[in-house]
Amino acid sequence: MNEFSIGGMTSIFHNQIPFAGLREGTFYTPNVATAQLGLRYQLFSNTYLTGRANVLFSNFISKSNFFTIPDFLSGYAMTFTYNFALGPLELSAMYSDQSRRVIGYVNIGIPF
Repeated sequence: MNEFSIGGMTSIFHNQIPFAGLREGTFYTPNVATAQLGLRYQLFSNTYLTGRANVLFSNFISKSNFFTIPDFLSGYAMTFTYNFALGPLELSAMYSDQSRRVIGYVNIGIPF
């Protein structure tokens, strides 16, 4: 069971594929192809607004023996970022066409 974990906005652990619109570990797959497009706009000094859209294709080589995942996923996120002394504070609203839910995501500081 050496599969990729799909979801989350930042890469936290080994074999994780960040995907806007899904929480960490929402899906697992043995093969994946993904693309993400983002646009960042500086509102004020140390304040940014970032929009992201991504798509994911799976199950094109083999299917998982343990998990089921759709062949296609799409997701979007809008992130407000403020840079302060402890690092960036990011507040995101994410949406996935497959789950049809808006979920929140908060990231404080730089992961290490």
